[in-house]
Amino acid sequence: LEKEAWDFCLLSLGAAHRGGHKLWDRSSIRGELKPNDEALYDHALRDIYAACDESVGTLAKQCDENTTLLVCSLHGMQKSTSRFDMLPPMLDRVLAGGPLLDRSERRRSGVLQFLRSKTPLEWRTAAKSWFPESLQDWLSLYWRGVDQRDWATTRAFPLMGDLQALVQINLKGREAQGIVEPGQEYEALLSEIAEGLQSFVDVDTGEAVVRQIARGSDLYPEAHTRRFLPDLIVDWSDSACCEHRAIHAPRYGQIDWPHPGHPLDGRSGHHTPEGWLLAVGKGVTSGTALQGVHSHDLNATIHALLDVPRPDLMRGEPIPGIH
Repeated sequence: LEKEAWDFCLLSLGAAHRGGHKLWDRSSIRGELKPNDEALYDHALRDIYAACDESVGTLAKQCDENTTLLVCSLHGMQKSTSRFDMLPPMLDRVLAGGPLLDRSERRRSGVLQFLRSKTPLEWRTAAKSWFPESLQDWLSLYWRGVDQRDWATTRAFPLMGDLQALVQINLKGREAQGIVEPGQEYEALLSEIAEGLQSFVDVDTGEAVVRQIARGSDLYPEAHTRRFLPDLIVDWSDSACCEHRAIHAPRYGQIDWPHPGHPLDGRSGHHTPEGWLLAVGKGVTSGTALQGVHSHDLNATIHALLDVPRPDLMRGEPIPGIH
């Protein structure tokens, strides 16, 4: 800001994001905290937010009266609800039609999987970092079993996800070794999987594990046709995932939670769809309630502020009160 006259500058304070994942509560911790560290850990996320707020203030002081300043978070944080790591055994049981020993369970019972499970994560991560990225990717795929599938019998498979879980049909004509016929067979399989996944509940509370399942083709038709989105997107229920002892479905049996009291991906906090937006400076009408704003609207607003034409396919509209 001191050296250049910027037309547009985008800065990200990523510490708030990473802190929210790892420091939401103590379920991220392996083992026990030392007594002297408890208060420090429990206050750490608030300390990060305060430091980010102070940084925003420092930046704002460098802006003159001709600057429009937007401060936002595209999403929020809460306790983790992600059951993403449970999708493979859930999906395999639905496809098998019952509580059978599924492929993922058999894969993980091998000697290599046993040795891997006994090797500390930090050791595996450090060792993998010595290799070229292409080999790192291959190892990740290998351990997740992607390349060990029998594609001649695989009707559907999970994709790498994050908060939501993703399911792709092995569709003939789209996937390299597709076996599911487009049309009626494809539609029936989508319904079968959705109904099966939605039948799983917590064994103790009876609460449904899945809140809803959407089709990628319904959410963003143009992106789905270009193969940017999976066939099914699984949205989990709002309860904390680490509270499970096991999940159960009448037809598909029980699946134990591997580490009760802990999220499987090590992140005690996870994303929520609701974020927030603050605006101040040139072109901002003071006192405007910035409500009902979509993330798409930020893009449209920035185009309007810069007086740059928007592409025809761009979603969103300029935010009222910012011009």
